[in-house]
Amino acid sequence: MKFCVLSSLTARSGSSIRNRGVCRALAGLGHSVTYLEPLAPGEEAALAEGFSHEPVPVRSARPLFWMLPAALANLARLRELKPAAVLVMKPFPHTAVPALLARRNCGAKVVVDFDDLDSGYAAGALARRLLEWMQLFFIRRADLVCVHNGALREYLSSRGVAPEKISWLGQGIEPEKYAARPGAGPALPPGWESATVLVYAAHLGPAAALEPLFEIVAGLAGNFRLLVIGGGAQLEEFKALARRLGAEGRTHFTGYLSHPETIAWLRLGQIALNYLYEEQPRDRFRSQIKIREYLALGLPVVSSRGGDIELFREFVEIAGDKTDFAGRIMKLAADLPSAAARAARGRVWVTEKYSWPGLVREWLAGSGLDKL
Repeated sequence: MKFCVLSSLTARSGSSIRNRGVCRALAGLGHSVTYLEPLAPGEEAALAEGFSHEPVPVRSARPLFWMLPAALANLARLRELKPAAVLVMKPFPHTAVPALLARRNCGAKVVVDFDDLDSGYAAGALARRLLEWMQLFFIRRADLVCVHNGALREYLSSRGVAPEKISWLGQGIEPEKYAARPGAGPALPPGWESATVLVYAAHLGPAAALEPLFEIVAGLAGNFRLLVIGGGAQLEEFKALARRLGAEGRTHFTGYLSHPETIAWLRLGQIALNYLYEEQPRDRFRSQIKIREYLALGLPVVSSRGGDIELFREFVEIAGDKTDFAGRIMKLAADLPSAAARAARGRVWVTEKYSWPGLVREWLAGSGLDKL
């Protein structure tokens, strides 16, 4: 079957990892896949690895400035491709409108991937309501919508989306990307050789919960260091925040990295961290790739509550408040061999349960797309 996958965000977004995993899995199952992804100035198009990747050049990393030209580019390409199905990765106008027009022009099935409560990150009540209304407008007009956790399914059902339109496409990983690689990788910052290295990977935007982590790391007794792996629009703000909270001397920011580079830097860690704001409704709807990536690398993990973290309780230290979080870091650091053995079991489990090919195969069968 011929798929066209439309990315609503640029190559440097966290969504790009999910998008590419889905594309590679579809291609690996024998489908024809064309992936259209906005490419902002200064960004480099990553290798497609098994599917057709067509960058859509745009003027900025912020969609508001290029939605119209991106929509026109997507529409023109869809008219040429005439796919059997269009997969819209996040429902925004520059991807959803061309997809809906493709249904009219060539009968393509329109599938929306609803992977987060994006309206929860908008600034101000009016912006949140407008974004929620817009995304639900497109979701209701699609043929199918896929979600990756029960909270998103319940949210859509409560907003009147028919249950038969909602399909399950879990949050996955590509296990081969996390296998040990021989040869030299990045080096730790000078003076960190004897430290216990903590790692936190994120796109440094509104969803990055670094303030509590800086407070925790600044207060840890012992030789601890924190690698913040990733870049984003708020990188300089987070550097200033680390300085203000007393964590600057213990923290190193890598800046933006490609996904393979991110994995290489994560390998330098001894304990991986994840933090969600449990009191914020938006964090209830998250299924983070980073948890799966940490485990796929065999890293011991400390996480706060929120999202779908309870799925990983057997292999992850789940903390309550910040004091408990710090205590769990100290617990793992006191016996790293035992922590590593537990993480190794988690690696086997997450590789078997969350591999993209298996998730996509299950989704195609469950949604009926495999019968098109």
